[in-house]
Amino acid sequence: MVRQGHRKQKSTAVRLSKGAAWGTRLVGLALFVLLTTSCAFAGPEKIANDLQAVDPTSTVNVIVQFAHVPTDTDHQNVRNMGGALLRNLQSIKAGLYSLSASALPGLSNDPNVVYISPDRQVKGSYDYAPATVGANIAWQFGLNGTGIGVAVIDSGITDHPDLHDPATGASRVVYSESLIDSNTADLYGHGTHVAGIVASNGASSKGAFPGMASNVRLINLRVLDQSGSGTDGAIIAAIHRAITTSG
Repeated sequence: MVRQGHRKQKSTAVRLSKGAAWGTRLVGLALFVLLTTSCAFAGPEKIANDLQAVDPTSTVNVIVQFAHVPTDTDHQNVRNMGGALLRNLQSIKAGLYSLSASALPGLSNDPNVVYISPDRQVKGSYDYAPATVGANIAWQFGLNGTGIGVAVIDSGITDHPDLHDPATGASRVVYSESLIDSNTADLYGHGTHVAGIVASNGASSKGAFPGMASNVRLINLRVLDQSGSGTDGAIIAAIHRAITTSG
């Protein structure tokens, strides 16, 4: 009886030992699956959604953010994948590269890579400027700059329908002077742009994009040349002229 009991205990111990071994194997297998799964999904999590649907045979320009300021080694790793450095973006720990879309998953597996996004197109927008400065509130009270003169000290103002009086068609630029030569026209483009933000009547956009004060009179004081350059003396003289000139 003792021997039989001993054999039963031994048999139970063997079964427990085998069960423990299988349990260890199952835990190990589960860990392996979890690790391989997390590795498989680590790449896509670093790639922007609008890159994941790109044709893998196409070449894309991407901004790659790193965990540190990119080094020559980081750039070389991208080159090894067929990429080319277009611009170093150290201030955001990134670089702008051109490479095949098929190389993105491999690049995302680099532990130094934090995120990969496309070099998206951007464009100028004027949609929110009035609300940003509260101009839309002033418009509700009928305030549109009538009787006010605004001096634009910049690269000049080129004649434009948006800067005309809608009632008479006359230009609202009531005074023009160049402090650098005899030409008051805008050869650089910036001054006319600023004048539009200040005083456009929205004619060319059918009222969609009016200026902050669509009925002000403009004083055109040109201090910047065709390259956008000027001098302190010209600017000081223009400020003096703005103070002494009635708009």
